[in-house]
Amino acid sequence: MYIQELQAGVRVQILPMGNTDTLGFMCKVRGVSSRNMEVVTHAPMEKGEKIEMEQGSRFTLRIIGDNVIFQYNCIFIEALLMEGFHVTKFKLFDGGQRIQRRSSFRFECSLPVKFNIIVSDSDEPSTDDSQKEGLVVDVSAGGARIHANLELKVGDMLNLSLKLDDDEVITFGEVRMKRALDKGSKLAYQYGISFTMLSEKDQERIIRHMTKLQREKLKKANPR
Repeated sequence: MYIQELQAGVRVQILPMGNTDTLGFMCKVRGVSSRNMEVVTHAPMEKGEKIEMEQGSRFTLRIIGDNVIFQYNCIFIEALLMEGFHVTKFKLFDGGQRIQRRSSFRFECSLPVKFNIIVSDSDEPSTDDSQKEGLVVDVSAGGARIHANLELKVGDMLNLSLKLDDDEVITFGEVRMKRALDKGSKLAYQYGISFTMLSEKDQERIIRHMTKLQREKLKKANPR
């Protein structure tokens, strides 16, 4: 039983049950009743609009840490207003399961990244859906270091799109670290981002792309 991991303030990923390769939505937990096996979260939002859910539909909730995922299956009960906030209530089928994450690779790189702020450090989802730009300077299965000229807050949740030639990897990430760079730098901040969902498939895509770039770099350094 891992229901104790579901606590008020924890961020969860909400996914359609049986389709955990999608991004779904990120929300904060507002309250948990372990006795009734019920979880209340802030309503999932997209572009400032509340996502409608069909009563009785089934979902998977995920809490994603640095090296572990806690996953819970549930059913959507109702949407309601609680103290002025739109919230959703779920009934858990089980006490959850623990899944170990793979985090075996890390690459230094220079990859363009675009991102949206989807949850700020406040309780409500962000209404600013404009896309920002930055540069990934290293990447691993667990996260990335990003340079950007936009000031973010530790705790902000991002929807990230990493550019890999003609392909892209889309994932969620949480700002865990912030450091100001030299004032003369065009990219004024460095952020440590923890990925909250990166599938095995996307990890392999990153590895293939970075391996290809490394081969091309070696070829240029040692031409025949």
